[in-house]
Amino acid sequence: RGLGDVYKRQPPARAGLLHVRWYRRRRAQGRGTGEEVTVAEDSTLEVAVVSAERLLWQGEAKSVVAKTPEGEIGILPGHEPVLALLLDSPLRIEESDGNKMIVAVHGGFFSVDSNKVNVIAEVAELAEDIDLERAQAALSRAQAAGDETEDTSALKRAETRITVAGAAKGLS
Repeated sequence: RGLGDVYKRQPPARAGLLHVRWYRRRRAQGRGTGEEVTVAEDSTLEVAVVSAERLLWQGEAKSVVAKTPEGEIGILPGHEPVLALLLDSPLRIEESDGNKMIVAVHGGFFSVDSNKVNVIAEVAELAEDIDLERAQAALSRAQAAGDETEDTSALKRAETRITVAGAAKGLS
């Protein structure tokens, strides 16, 4: 028997295993390679951004971009259901009227289902609520304390706040 015969047989039934060769032969749920997926122009996302303290923003949006441990993910209407962790990073929302909004998100998760996006953050701040001078002072304190402690969350939080505040000034 040759090596090619091994891959022609049915793989053994084992929970959690997916043979790469079998997977690569399948097409993506009825779509051909290179085929575009169209989204109706009038469909929007219902987005809610919630922190531990309060509801920060709720409304309709064309798109949402968030950063996860696997990288950035863009959400458009008609997206498959997703549940993912959020990193300390800017969350970008394009509202249905075309306005762009940025939110500083510090941890948490987000879910997408049936054109509904829920962002549940440990701490979140709208760009217009961030005081740039205070954020820069917090960054300086975190950098000074960085030599003494292994905790980098304060440093990442300050960097994210500065990035979001600076990006918001560029949008306005």
